[in-house]
Amino acid sequence: MKAPGFAGGSLLAHCLFIVALLMTAVGIYGLIQYSISARTQDIGIRLAIGAEAGEIFRMVLAEGLKLSLARLAAGTAGALWLGRAGSSLLYGVGPADPFTFLAVSRLLIAVLLRPVIFPRGAQ
Repeated sequence: MKAPGFAGGSLLAHCLFIVALLMTAVGIYGLIQYSISARTQDIGIRLAIGAEAGEIFRMVLAEGLKLSLARLAAGTAGALWLGRAGSSLLYGVGPADPFTFLAVSRLLIAVLLRPVIFPRGAQ
């Protein structure tokens, strides 16, 4: 038999998780967008010198992926480390559930690549 009020606590935890994930996604998107917009002059100079648009795209994509994957690795390590502390609060899932880590990682990589592939100025 479930304890009374458990479903409400679970719903609250899910809502807080979704809010935290959205805040993380918006923050990462803004950071990557800012780092790309800060290089506008550099990109313009490279184009004026004769660089191809494909070269510029690959350069920006490589830089974005490098930053993104480094932050994702640090975040995953932190989540694994802190997951043990909150393992008593988890129900039906372990602190290092591979499906959860994979799903969140894929979502954050998609968010990280969005400003790299579709910069604001090119829309």
